Amino acid sequence: MADNQQYQDFKYVMADLSRILIGTRYTYEELARSEDLSFKLRMIIRQWILQDVTPETTLESHLYYMETSEISYEVLCQLKARVRLNYPVRKGESVLYREKILKIQELAALSPAEKKRQDLRLAELQLSKLALMQFSF
Repeated sequence: MADNQQYQDFKYVMADLSRILIGTRYTYEELARSEDLSFKLRMIIRQWILQDVTPETTLESHLYYMETSEISYEVLCQLKARVRLNYPVRKGESVLYREKILKIQELAALSPAEKKRQDLRLAELQLSKLALMQFSF
């Protein structure tokens, strides 16, 4: 039960004035069916993002292994996507986790091996509401 609750902690959709915030543990299938997302964003997932990944793929996995040649990368650039992540900082024997936000271009520029070496943990996808409003099919 505790593992299920821990997993659910990273499944959320929130919005502020300018951004939509999505936890990275969601699968694309769950997002495509979610009433918490706008119809337009669900259609973007169905028509564009699912061309590169399977519906069972989590946001976390997709963003971790994303390549700049993928259509979904171009779509996320168009949506001015950013990714909130955590990384460890070692101070003596203790380890502290810091947080930073990278643009999707910066994240995709890092290879999966570099992400693993830095022990990056992706926590949240952030999309611009203005860019979503301007997105056309």
